Amino acid sequence: MNDLNALRVFLTLMETGSTSKAGVALGRSQSYISKVLAQLREELDDPCS
Repeated sequence: MNDLNALRVFLTLMETGSTSKAGVALGRSQSYISKVLAQLREELDDPCS
């Protein structure tokens, strides 16, 4: 995963508050945003995932 892309997705997700809105803002699908978020959670060993 491209770390800069993941950071961009994460920041947009935090700004918009939803995967759907982040997808629209980035020109990507909601499922793509969810996938990137899941990959981030796995890489960072998120205990909530």
